Amino acid sequence: MAHLCFAMKSLDHVMRMRARALYKGAPIASDIVNHSASTSIAFYMHDLRFGPRFELCDRHRVFTPEEHETHRARKMPADPRNIDVWRPASDDWGRF
Repeated sequence: MAHLCFAMKSLDHVMRMRARALYKGAPIASDIVNHSASTSIAFYMHDLRFGPRFELCDRHRVFTPEEHETHRARKMPADPRNIDVWRPASDDWGRF
């Protein structure tokens, strides 16, 4: 298992938990990211003593029962922006 994802009540809750993690010195593996696949905003903590990474997120897409029946898996290209749409890619500077 790569990580466990916990859906928080709001972005405020995500940011408060991030502030608490920073205050407590918890190792943040990936800071604020905007996932293109799930549409969530999240951050990841990872402490080897506790196993997999923990993701705390807001706005993660949730399928309805009907969507579960009809949804088709996607194959996404290997692009850093699929992990984080805010992350720059090698061709970003050419646009400015």
